[in-house]
Amino acid sequence: MGDDTANGRLEDIQGSASKILTESQGADRNPACRMPMESPSMLGGYGNIPRMTEDKSAKDRSETFLSTADGKPATGEPETGTCVTVTSITGEQILEEFLQCDPMKRVTVQDMKVLLEAKTGVQRCDMKLLLGKSTLGDETVLDHVAASDEVAGVLSLTMVVSRRRLRSVLTSSTMVLRLWDNEDCGSKMRMLRGHKADVLCLVVDWDSKRALSGGEDHMLCEWDLESCEPLQRLRGSSPIRCVAADWASRQAISADGSSVRLWDLRRGESCWQLEARRVTCIDASFARGQALSACETVLKLWGLEQGVCEKRIPITHRVHCLEVSWNLRRAAIGVAWAFEILDLDSEEVVFRFCSKARLLCISVNWQDHEVIAGDDDGALRLWDFETGEMIQELRGHTAKVESVNVDWCSGHLLSGSADCSWRFWDFRRNVLFKEMQGHATANCISGEWIS
Repeated sequence: MGDDTANGRLEDIQGSASKILTESQGADRNPACRMPMESPSMLGGYGNIPRMTEDKSAKDRSETFLSTADGKPATGEPETGTCVTVTSITGEQILEEFLQCDPMKRVTVQDMKVLLEAKTGVQRCDMKLLLGKSTLGDETVLDHVAASDEVAGVLSLTMVVSRRRLRSVLTSSTMVLRLWDNEDCGSKMRMLRGHKADVLCLVVDWDSKRALSGGEDHMLCEWDLESCEPLQRLRGSSPIRCVAADWASRQAISADGSSVRLWDLRRGESCWQLEARRVTCIDASFARGQALSACETVLKLWGLEQGVCEKRIPITHRVHCLEVSWNLRRAAIGVAWAFEILDLDSEEVVFRFCSKARLLCISVNWQDHEVIAGDDDGALRLWDFETGEMIQELRGHTAKVESVNVDWCSGHLLSGSADCSWRFWDFRRNVLFKEMQGHATANCISGEWIS
């Protein structure tokens, strides 16, 4: 999620945070009106943030949180560094750290969130750090912010906690898409009609309320999720089996049984079309101008600007699912009964482990070296792909799992199956929250995860 998106989603709580901060300042002067720290309405259900009490003997913080290489307390002011204090939205101080600035690696907001997660137990995805009323992005360098503050080298931040939740679910169901309102217990469901045959692929931008679906009817449909009406229909040459989109540039790349095609969604026309037979899946980075497709036992790296195949990487078995980390230049693939990660530059297999069943869909947590795979035996399995160790197994579907959508921050996922159901899970604790039955196979699924 980008910083602008995060800022937009927090507009509804930033105003409240500002008001609470004003009230908390008064609460600090008058203990009788102090808001309790464990208020679930303010902390999104987290009641385990420790209440901090003032340490009367530690007025000089430089004596308590500075230390030398030998572990002895240091005195005096450091040459470089940033003193950071963090309070909750109730005004309680929960963290005070001195961050020595490494010229080679600046301390970011993300680094501070790691410290806060260890101290409070609040997950990083559920917290935002505010400087005044402005939300700081995860990549913001703290000493840069401190240098621009009124008091150089001292930075006071506010932590706002808001638990992530699932608001909406979009699934495919034969010739229609179904939009579910999860906050209404799934009782509200709207139909998106426009395809004349089975829907085979789906990509969604929840911020703009837009979706693209490809179908057996050779059509690529763009949808308005607010009105549930199709905005345009683009015709391909054969059934469209996979699609990726860049909503900022309004471009999409799709693959059918005979070709790969780049679309200009603004003009509603094809930019170029190249022959590529039996493409099973595709992933793209429009910022880098590249896409990777799986064509049976070959991976093809495409240049989007010129519309050329830049590289062919042979694979031993047919690829069923694909996900790329363009920053790491690595591709995760599900082949037969194995999971592999390839280096796109060296073309070597970096990690590989065997599964109990054939992998049909995957979602990868590149940072923590985890992957969740939906298998043809109806199970969902969480793996450590560095060690090949299976961490968790989710059982409940009675037919193959064809689609999965994971929110790694909250530890929740959605799964769609050929047993005519989709399910909502806590995959860390192996808990099934919800099961929705009664429609055709859910071979595509996407969830709107919000804070």
